[in-house]
Amino acid sequence: MAEPKAQIGKTIADSIPWWQTRVAPRTGAPNILLVLFDDVGFSDFGCYGSPIATPTIDVLAAHGLRYTGFHTTAMCSTTRAALLTGRNHHSVGVGCLANFDSGYPGYRGKIAAEAGTLAELLRTVGYRNYMVGKWHVTSLTETGPTGPFDGWPLGRGFDRFYGFMDAETDQYAPELVRDNTPIDAPGGYAGGYHLTEDLTDQALRYIADHGDRAVGHPSAPMQRLCPAVGRSYGAGASALHPLAGRFCRHAGSRRPPSGAPRFLPRGGGLAREHADSGPLRQWRQPGRRAPGHGERHGAIQWQARADR
Repeated sequence: MAEPKAQIGKTIADSIPWWQTRVAPRTGAPNILLVLFDDVGFSDFGCYGSPIATPTIDVLAAHGLRYTGFHTTAMCSTTRAALLTGRNHHSVGVGCLANFDSGYPGYRGKIAAEAGTLAELLRTVGYRNYMVGKWHVTSLTETGPTGPFDGWPLGRGFDRFYGFMDAETDQYAPELVRDNTPIDAPGGYAGGYHLTEDLTDQALRYIADHGDRAVGHPSAPMQRLCPAVGRSYGAGASALHPLAGRFCRHAGSRRPPSGAPRFLPRGGGLAREHADSGPLRQWRQPGRRAPGHGERHGAIQWQARADR
């Protein structure tokens, strides 16, 4: 039954105001956070026996689920489209990379309008959805400053976005977008700027502002954070984990996760799980919520109560 609208009389005394009911998540609705890593696999994480130090991920995996069987579409755009929609990537128009539009339905380089995304579905039940990082599910012919914007994050269910639209970008001078607007990077190499730290800062800001987000990294090997990292991939990966830990500690300091984290070593559809499903017991202070978005090779997910 439709809600009654405002009734307008000759005077205020004869009139009845009306406010539309705001959709809100149900009591106890979970928070959803996805942290994504591009182009990594089992050999890149300590919890699977890798020599690369990944302490933050190892803690999450030890208290949650580690999936040892996973299906992947083997490319970033295709898996992102599949994970965002829950459907086969060809059926939503992203059968290949989003860098071009072939003119054929399965290869448009853009998620089809009729294919709802996770963010769009969550919005209908009152969630706010925030994303930082890499998008890469819109054809490059539609990622210019004049749009069209229907295939951009804000056109597909996200309320805020900070990141880049293409597969990769320079880590010291990135081509950044805030919401629907291209912006200059807030710093440069000479001043110590690096994209990973910037994305972390933006993620923390979204949490502070009451955010739901997804974090993604570019497909190409990342440029060094600092000279101390050297040329070793393992050293570079290890250097990123203090940033991941900083983000996770901030989230955990604001509301405790009540569900089990799930570690997904490769993207696509999952087959079986391993390890216990205990909660993140070390996080005991109030936190915030954050859902988002997926990549193919690695993801950590946990759920927590939403006190909205």
